[in-house]
Amino acid sequence: MSQNKSNEAIILKIIIQGAFSSGKTSFIEAVSEYGVTSVNVWYPYYNTFLVWDFGLVKGGKDLTILVLGASSTGVMKSEILPILKQSVIGYVLMVDSSDPATFLESQARVRSLDVIKGRPVVVAANKQDKPYAWSPDDLRIALDIPPEIPVVPCVATDKESVKRVLVTLIDEVLKVIIMGKH
Repeated sequence: MSQNKSNEAIILKIIIQGAFSSGKTSFIEAVSEYGVTSVNVWYPYYNTFLVWDFGLVKGGKDLTILVLGASSTGVMKSEILPILKQSVIGYVLMVDSSDPATFLESQARVRSLDVIKGRPVVVAANKQDKPYAWSPDDLRIALDIPPEIPVVPCVATDKESVKRVLVTLIDEVLKVIIMGKH
């Protein structure tokens, strides 16, 4: 990344989505340098609440990455996503790979990803440390995840595992910037 010549801080957003108990908050806690803050936000126009978990990652003195965990109160309304796209560099979809009962909701979330075309997406196959966790390859098949979306093994409570997911997302962002893919 080139140096910011205007000396203005750059803030980039990554949105974390997933079913209830998929590991969104744990993911943010593992990577945030300042803890996690939760906020309830009312969107009156859409007549809905979203609960957000916020975490910050410093990428140098002028770069901050804001990691936002979206509420798990159903699939995020497609009307709200365009509002959130401003300065969002990508999305992480958390899937509890040890709980097939959540796969149907996760599959619906995968289908809703077409709403956010133009922004890279990575699927985090979370809870890979559990004895009955499905492999990333098996999750890809079960959830019908398109081949262009990376599925990365993850343990959301492990900082290095979370970093691997974020590095994969950054790689996808760079592909879009450099090669114009997506």
